Amino acid sequence: MNDERAVRAIEKRLTETDQSKAKAMEKERKKLNKRLAELDRLFSSLYEDKVMERITERNFEMMSGKYQKEQLEIETRLREVTETLNESYEKSQGIRDFLSLIRNYQGLKELDATVVNALIDKILVSEREKSADGTVKQEIKIL
Repeated sequence: MNDERAVRAIEKRLTETDQSKAKAMEKERKKLNKRLAELDRLFSSLYEDKVMERITERNFEMMSGKYQKEQLEIETRLREVTETLNESYEKSQGIRDFLSLIRNYQGLKELDATVVNALIDKILVSEREKSADGTVKQEIKIL
C-alpha cells in the first residue's frame, strides 16, 4: 500500500471490466427506452387508424397484440438491465470506498480492534468437514 501507483492499478483492474459492461448495459437501456417510446407512438397511431377505419378490426388486434408482446418483453429486459446496472454501480462504489479506507491505514504497524472493525464487515465460518483420512477442513471467509 506504500506505492500509490499500485493502489491505482488495483482499482483500475477491479473496476475496468465492470465499467465496460456498465457502458454496454447503459447503451442497451437507452435503446430499450427509445424502442418503448416508439411502440407507444405506434400503438397510438394504430388506435387512430382503427378509429378512423383505415384498418380492419382483425389487423388492429393482430398488430396491437404484437406491440403489446414486444412492450412486455422490453419492460422485462429493461428491469433486468436496470437491476444489473445498479448492482454494478454499487460494486464499483464499494471498491472505491474500500480503497479509500485502505489508504487511511498506510504504514500501519499494528492492528487494533478499531482498524479490524473498520476493515471487516463480517466473518463467515463454515462447518467442519472431516475427510476419510482424518484431516479436518473448515472454510473461513472474511468479508
